Amino acid sequence: MLILVVDDSAMMREYVGGVLKEAGFEIIEAPDGQAALEILRGRSDIKCIICDVHMPLMDGVELVEEISKLPSPPPVVMHTTESKSQLVHRALAAGVAGWVQKPCKPHLLVAAARKLTGTTVRHDAPR
Repeated sequence: MLILVVDDSAMMREYVGGVLKEAGFEIIEAPDGQAALEILRGRSDIKCIICDVHMPLMDGVELVEEISKLPSPPPVVMHTTESKSQLVHRALAAGVAGWVQKPCKPHLLVAAARKLTGTTVRHDAPR
């Protein structure tokens, strides 16, 4: 299962990607929403997106608003420090499937990815 990890922090992309790879997922990365949108337009095999909110060029909520226009967009989980209710409501209205606060325990990221991709959580998932 292929997951797109979108975050302007290379360290955060490495962390999230590493956790998900350890759980058996394949990962591709994008540093912002604009790059993620370009990737999504060229691929149909992405099953889930883990995305930050605050990024340059195109933020996470804008990305969700744009991909909602695509045929069969993959589900998105926002992985962020942001918790403003207005932003959360805007993201949910755009179609966000979940909202996970940073820092997030690895097993919660894996559980979210497994749920949204329709796979089961492995017993050896990272904690």
